[in-house]
Amino acid sequence: IILRECLSSASAILNTFHAADEEHYAGFAASLTCVVIINTRLTFAHSGNTRLHLIRKNKKTETIDVKQLTEDQTEGMKLVKSGELTFEAYHLHPGRLVITGGLGMTEVPRVQTFTLTLRDNDFILITSDGIHDAIRPDIFGELLIRSETCDETVNSLITAAKGEKYEDNMTALLIWNAVQEE
Repeated sequence: IILRECLSSASAILNTFHAADEEHYAGFAASLTCVVIINTRLTFAHSGNTRLHLIRKNKKTETIDVKQLTEDQTEGMKLVKSGELTFEAYHLHPGRLVITGGLGMTEVPRVQTFTLTLRDNDFILITSDGIHDAIRPDIFGELLIRSETCDETVNSLITAAKGEKYEDNMTALLIWNAVQEE
């Protein structure tokens, strides 16, 4: 509830800027995904088109699973939800860039929240569209395996996105839930 209220308050501030000076602040909006971790409990709040991923080793197959926890608030995702577009085709569709939700876009922002329990050696990855629109999520796990640190993984993600010549901000944050000592 606190995270939802924080996002709503930030959105209200952006809306105040719009109302006070529409000429200079028209179109100002933000995507935001924030995370709070207490012990092994992760709670997030999300609005817009940043993404939060859970990266976890699958013990049965010994592979790395990358699961997107947030839902993009875009025209393209509306098409996916209505069945007019497949999720695979979404990654190339221009509607993925048309944001329908975020802070400062409406009086009350659409805020997605969720809570889950982290396991030992889980990774949490937050990306801007400059990363996840440039490279597919299945690559995230590959880059993680090849890296020795979280910083190295983030740098590899940014380098890979730059290699695709995608023209947007490239931001990534990686959090490791290390093995808990008993």
